[in-house]
Amino acid sequence: MAANPEYSYLYKLFDDTKFKAKMVVPYDDFLYYNPKQLDQLLAMHAKRGKMVVIDKTSEHLHNEQQAIELKNKLHEHGLLDRSVVLDNTNDETYFERHGIRHQYIEGYIWFYLSTTDRPKPKDKNITHKFLCMNNFSKEHRWSIISALHNQNLIDDVLWSYRDTAKYFPNSPYDHFDFVRPTYIDQPQDDQGNAGSQAQNFNQNLNLEDIYCRTDYTIVTETDFNEPHITSYTEKSYLSLFYETLPIVVSVPGTVHMCKSQGFDMFEDIVDHSYDHETDHKKRFLMIMDEIKRLKGIKPKVEPNRHKFNRSHMTDRAYWHKQINNKLKSYQFS
Repeated sequence: MAANPEYSYLYKLFDDTKFKAKMVVPYDDFLYYNPKQLDQLLAMHAKRGKMVVIDKTSEHLHNEQQAIELKNKLHEHGLLDRSVVLDNTNDETYFERHGIRHQYIEGYIWFYLSTTDRPKPKDKNITHKFLCMNNFSKEHRWSIISALHNQNLIDDVLWSYRDTAKYFPNSPYDHFDFVRPTYIDQPQDDQGNAGSQAQNFNQNLNLEDIYCRTDYTIVTETDFNEPHITSYTEKSYLSLFYETLPIVVSVPGTVHMCKSQGFDMFEDIVDHSYDHETDHKKRFLMIMDEIKRLKGIKPKVEPNRHKFNRSHMTDRAYWHKQINNKLKSYQFS
């Protein structure tokens, strides 16, 4: 429990800002694992009468309902006007709509990449054209793997789909009931549930062995259909870190966001025009068309472009300054 920022991993980001003296509530840690203690923690801070930092820096909003639930929880404890939410949603729409004080920070880069010691990419040993890893079952993930089967592209894809908990027979996209679970890295843990994802599964143990086998990554991000939740997660950043070219299956504006952060998205090779399409059915078809086009293209990439992306996302001083500047300019009034 990080009731004081001095004991929170956010503390170093608060230096020389007004956030330094604020109390920190690790919101998602308690919401998903100990909701009763979350209420106790919020009630304790409410009694102190001070501004509270709601730490959601390992997540982003997935839909408007989550914003409503967050608002209700803060309102319940009298903290709606005395709290600031830090998270990875680079869109203020839902926060402003529901009166939630919010500040976007580059939490995914900071915690998953710039402050993490990851193995460097291995030399390429190409076995497939594309990589597509999927953990929890979501409609757009199921639909991409389904479409790859239907359009006879699946043999060109190194793919996983670990969760058998749900599939989507009424999906507006291609329908192909493929075999699940499918693993490409580690076998299912003995403690796992054969009907769902393996427990205690750690894909980070050998990502460098997987990414080196492909030229492109079909990144099935967390969200696809929802508006106003723009966020580029570690899934997409890792595709760049491990020197593949990403095709990003996500909400509109995801690629643009990554470009605005200074990353090379290899637009001379990959056509990311799908990123501007707000109709998710049309965007899905545009992504599939691009995958089919890229199947016949062997990318020729100057190695320094990959090195730049990796160096940029692991530049701890740079991202510390980016986040720190946001926190310095935040207005509490």
